Amino acid sequence: MKKRWLIAAAVLVLIGALLFAGAMLSVGWDFNALGEKTETVALEIPEPFRNIAIRSDTEEIRFLPAEDGVCRVTFREQEKERHTAAVENGTLMIGKTDARQGTELLSFSFDSPEITLYLPQREYGALTIEESTGGVMIPKDFAFESIRIDASTGDVDCSACVSGEARIALSTGDIRMEDVSAGALDLTVSTGKVTVRGAVCTGDVHVGVSTGKAVLHGLRCKNLRSEGTTGDLAMEKVLAEGSMTIERSTGKVRFDACDAADFAVKTGTGDVTGTLLSEKVFLT
Repeated sequence: MKKRWLIAAAVLVLIGALLFAGAMLSVGWDFNALGEKTETVALEIPEPFRNIAIRSDTEEIRFLPAEDGVCRVTFREQEKERHTAAVENGTLMIGKTDARQGTELLSFSFDSPEITLYLPQREYGALTIEESTGGVMIPKDFAFESIRIDASTGDVDCSACVSGEARIALSTGDIRMEDVSAGALDLTVSTGKVTVRGAVCTGDVHVGVSTGKAVLHGLRCKNLRSEGTTGDLAMEKVLAEGSMTIERSTGKVRFDACDAADFAVKTGTGDVTGTLLSEKVFLT
C-alpha cells in the first residue's frame, strides 16, 4: 500500500512538472508573464490642500519635490487594485480599491507596488500614514506640523522636520531619523531597530523596543525615556535638559559623552557602561 502511494505521488509531481514546463514554454520562459501585469498611473492634484492622509497595503511610499511646481501622485498598481487620490476638506486622501474576487486574491506580481508623491510646497500640516507591508521614505525637502505613521511590516526613513510630534510605530521594521528638528519624538518597534542621528527636539523623546536595538547619536531634547525587553541601547552625545530614564530587561546600555540633569538606568540582565559630561551622585 505504501509503495502505491509513493508511485501515485511521483506521478502527480511529474504531471505538475509537465504542466509547469508547458506554461513556461507558452510564454517563452518569461517568469514575469506569470504574474499579474502592473502599470504606472499618474494623477494631477489641482486643488490646494494642507494635510495628507494615506492608507495603503503593500506599497512603497516615497515623497519627492515637484520640480515643475505641479502636485501629482503616481501609482504602480495591478489591474484590479486601483488607487484613489482626492482632496477632501483640505486633506489629500490616498487609498486603494480592490476589485479582485475568488482565486484572483491569490494573484501576484514581480513588480512591487509603489506610491510616489510629488509635492510643490515645502511645508504641510498633518501627515498620517496607515500601512500594512511597505516602506516609507520622507526626505529633508519637507516639513510637517505633525507626523503619524502606523505600519505592520516595513522600514521608515524620515529626514523631514516636524514642528509638533512625530509618532512612528512599527511591528517589524526599522526606523531611521537623521538631521531633523522636532517638537517631540515617539518611536516604537516590536522587532527592529531605531536609529536617530543629529536630532534636536524642543520637547520629549521616547524610544521603545521589544526585541531590537536602539542607536541615538547627537540628540538634544528636554527629557528622554527609553524602554525595551531584549536589545542593546547605544548613545553618543545625547543631551537632555531634564531627565534621562532608561529601562531594559535583557541588553547592554552604553552611553558616551552624554548628560542630563537626572540620569536613571535600570536593567535586568546586561552591562551598563559609559561616560557623562558632568559630575553625578550615583545610587546603585
